[in-house]
Amino acid sequence: MYKIEILFGLGVLITWTSEGFGAYIKYYSNLIGRQITGITLVQSIGVFSRIGYFLQAFAIAWILDKNLYSNNRFYIVIYGELIILIGLIILSRFGLILSKYIYIIHSKLKIIDKLNIEHIKIDKIVFKRPKLIQVIAYIFLYLGAFFPLYLQLLYSDFAARSIALSGIINGVSTLILISYIDIKYANQIEGNGESILQEELIAARYVALIILISMQSLIYLCIK
Repeated sequence: MYKIEILFGLGVLITWTSEGFGAYIKYYSNLIGRQITGITLVQSIGVFSRIGYFLQAFAIAWILDKNLYSNNRFYIVIYGELIILIGLIILSRFGLILSKYIYIIHSKLKIIDKLNIEHIKIDKIVFKRPKLIQVIAYIFLYLGAFFPLYLQLLYSDFAARSIALSGIINGVSTLILISYIDIKYANQIEGNGESILQEELIAARYVALIILISMQSLIYLCIK
């Protein structure tokens, strides 16, 4: 049973740390004026996110199939959300430094042109107040990831349908993030040469997690 917990935790950590890391790469790319390269690097990092999501989805399917933690799904979801939060805190400390070394490694491998970035001062990102649409997008993104377990807290017979519904919820978040926010980011970069969207999106992740944990706790108390 502990193997499933480890697999689930590892999948969550890889998935959402990789996803969050993309914002730091974009922010650093903005600092050095390589925004298009940064977007491509984010897409390459997305490979790790897919691997993590597969591990996470497999663990969730195993839990539902074997009817594990039938009385403790609340704790499993909280466990996953806390891992996401830990990943975000680690990124807040090391995200920009790792972004710099990703550029250095790609430069040494001659995948991209050699960059003179040693002189660039690396500061911590000052979070900006997120927009409502950004928070909603991440609520749907995280909700879709854990929705099968959320629904199992209410209706234990909805295992298969909950997995299908999680795909729909993730689709809504993807629609907002890609069709609206990413296009707005690209437009700001093209027009002004810079954007504060990444600072807002990083903050939006924290707000979305707090809302989900609060909402889940309220549901759990109502069930009890």
